[in-house]
Amino acid sequence: MDRRNHPPAAFWGESLNFWCRLWQAQIEQSLRFWGTMAAQLPRPTSAQLASEAESIAESMKATRKPVARGAAPARATAAKPVAVKAAPTKLPRAKPISAKPAGKPATKPGGVPLQAPVH
Repeated sequence: MDRRNHPPAAFWGESLNFWCRLWQAQIEQSLRFWGTMAAQLPRPTSAQLASEAESIAESMKATRKPVARGAAPARATAAKPVAVKAAPTKLPRAKPISAKPAGKPATKPGGVPLQAPVH
């Protein structure tokens, strides 16, 4: 390979700088969006919000504890997960669909039966 055909190193630095700045802008914008969406979530009371924040803080503390060699894995000693509320009502059962008796095969206009092409 001839070195004359390669672009200079400054070109690669500028290109890399451009794409990194673009990537950073996209990540920052997506974090702003998700932050706005999280702020808009309805919560009945501030007590519920506080309890949610405390449970998250406790789970973070539990996962950040240093583990000695030979000790049980962190997942075994992690805090208990927050209880999930049960569904408020049962869904109605689906009605069974009755099978129609087999009739005449489908036909094209003009009385020609539909068939798959044979290759």
